[in-house]
Amino acid sequence: MFGDTFSNNSLGDLQKTYYQQLETLNRMQQQQQATNTSILEEINKSVGMLSSEEQSVLANSHDYQLAKQTYEAGFMAYLGNKFAGEYVSSPDGKIAAENLLSAINKSKEKIAIELKKNKKNSIQCLIYWKMTQK
Repeated sequence: MFGDTFSNNSLGDLQKTYYQQLETLNRMQQQQQATNTSILEEINKSVGMLSSEEQSVLANSHDYQLAKQTYEAGFMAYLGNKFAGEYVSSPDGKIAAENLLSAINKSKEKIAIELKKNKKNSIQCLIYWKMTQK
């Protein structure tokens, strides 16, 4: 009734297409890695070509510092997202995470007290200001 729609030839064609797509995807990933590596190599090469004095001036440059801070913050966030679970699973990571949680929980009460004090001071300032405006 349906002919040989699901014959070995169709399955073979599907497998061939699948493997071709996999191969294409692998090539694209390799090209992306090569591009990323070449950018890092280019950064190292550009900085390496500078004299020590030029590198010092560059390091103090506002634009360079902003770009470097942005790169490093993104890199650290990437590492954190990628390996946070593994780090917390390690003995040192578990201790550090427990200490962080403890510090957060201890700080909650202090934060609440500080916020109440700030609100009270703000209200007192407003009351004083209102009274001096008469």
